[in-house]
Amino acid sequence: MSRFVSNKYWKQSQPFRTKKYDAKALVESDGDVNFWDDVFKRYAPQLKIWVTANKGDATDGKTAVLNHIDEACPTYLLCVDSDYDYLLQGKTERSKLINGNDYVFQTYTYSIENYRCYAPSLGDLCLKASALHDVDDKFDFVGFLRDYSRAVYLLFLYSFHFRSLNANETLSCTELEGELALDKDILEKQGMDSTLLDLQEKIRTKINKIKAANPNVNVCSIARSLRKLKLKMSDTYLFICGHVFFEKVAFVIVKNVTEDYRSKRRQEINAVFPEGKARRDKLGSYSNLIARCDFKTMLENNTGYHDCFLMDKIKRDVEKYVEIF
Repeated sequence: MSRFVSNKYWKQSQPFRTKKYDAKALVESDGDVNFWDDVFKRYAPQLKIWVTANKGDATDGKTAVLNHIDEACPTYLLCVDSDYDYLLQGKTERSKLINGNDYVFQTYTYSIENYRCYAPSLGDLCLKASALHDVDDKFDFVGFLRDYSRAVYLLFLYSFHFRSLNANETLSCTELEGELALDKDILEKQGMDSTLLDLQEKIRTKINKIKAANPNVNVCSIARSLRKLKLKMSDTYLFICGHVFFEKVAFVIVKNVTEDYRSKRRQEINAVFPEGKARRDKLGSYSNLIARCDFKTMLENNTGYHDCFLMDKIKRDVEKYVEIF
């Protein structure tokens, strides 16, 4: 043990005291702490809320948090990813628990990862990761993820339908992973258009198999019910499995675009500076600069999602909580 532990300048850690904090918020994992801390500081700045992750429970993070549902109260809040529970609107027991409790907060997107990948925020993130203020030829993240969302929409409807029946084994997140992923090899060799075409064909094949096995599923009826919740086809990427979308789609595109921006900047330097020490110094300086810009870490900590329409729902939930606190 360090000899400094007992030093009089170190204070004992007692993070949740009535005098120090107004409430405690339990979240699923350490990776969720920053998101919910940001939410409460932004929408309830008058309250001091200690956000802490579930510890010492081997069960699924969300399940472990919801195991405390009977303890939820104004001073003990629970914060979880929605998965499909918001969209299910009480059709399952867990959906009833989450949607019907003023002290349970949810993302409304599938998970926090979907917010991290909010389309309008990704362009600026790639610029920052490239140490640039602007580029002449920007990648249209909003347009790409709109087209991506339309491509995966039918598959999402079937996935949602099976989840509503508690039939996860019919189309699980694990199975969806292969269908929703972008092919990195096609992306690098042939570009974005070919990647989307490959995705569309892959999903079309999967949909045909699902239809053949489940001819009585009325996806049009499912789509109508979800439209009542303001779910548009172009926003599907916010409602599909978050960790899959983050790793297999958003990160793949962010990496590709950022590397393209960085390459263009190096080309600009080569064009401006003649061969020799000045060019080497400039390229070396730029390499050192971007070495500190880890785009995956930046994506994992992205907070450019506050103008997402689903954040308005979280804001209203927090404001309602503040009123009854």
